[in-house]
This record gives sequence, structure tokens and C-alpha cells, in this order.
Amino acid sequence: MIMEICQHVENRTTLALGTDLFLGYFPTSAPNDAVSLGENVPGHQEFGSEGMFSIPIQILARATVYLDARTLAMEVYNVLNGQSSSGFTLPVVESGPTYRLNAGQGSPPYYIGQDSVGRFEFSCNVTLKLQKIEV
Repeated sequence: MIMEICQHVENRTTLALGTDLFLGYFPTSAPNDAVSLGENVPGHQEFGSEGMFSIPIQILARATVYLDARTLAMEVYNVLNGQSSSGFTLPVVESGPTYRLNAGQGSPPYYIGQDSVGRFEFSCNVTLKLQKIEV
């Protein structure tokens, strides 16, 4: 499901998968200004709600300029936190069920310092509420 979430972010931002948007980590070839989306813990099915899932996602943005890192993090946060994505059907990347993004909740990105080569980093966590759609 993380791949569908990354595709959803790519579809609604200036970021491109494999170029400046990455799944889970930053490869050594990643540019200085980039975002990674990760799953820190597994999601879970909502108790008593068939087909409803909560998926925690971490947004990690980095850049050589402080405000650029913050802007990248906010761009993705605004998509996943529901300010511009509530009620969207996630794209099916390979095969499998279709999911509808009903809501996202999280605190805004915050500055976590500089990495080992001096890039500024912002991070936040968003919990997505997804519904499996039978098609």
C-alpha cells in the first residue's frame, strides 16, 4: 500500500518517484533536495469497521537550504494530512484492491537538525485512514 501512497503524492505534488521522492529511504544517488515516505510500524484494521485501515506514514524531507526542506515537507504533509486529498481514491500501482483515502491526521513537519553532510531535515508522522473498495 505504501507504493500507492507514494504514487498519490507524486500525482499531487511537484515530486517524482525515483527522482526526488523515495520509498522508505534515500538511496546514495538521491539529490540533496528530496523526500522519503516510510512505514515505521505496520498499519492495522480498524476494530469493528470491515475494510477500514489505519496506516502510519513518516515524511522525511531534506534540502541544502532550511526553508526548502520545510517547503518539501509541507507540500507532502498537505497532501497526506487531508488538506488536499480527503476522499481521493488511491491509484493502483501494480495489482490488487483499490483503497480510498478518507482522512489523514498528523502534526505539521518539524525541524530535526542537519544530517551528516549538512542538509537540513524536517520530519512528521501522518496516520492515514483508508477504506478498501470492492471493485
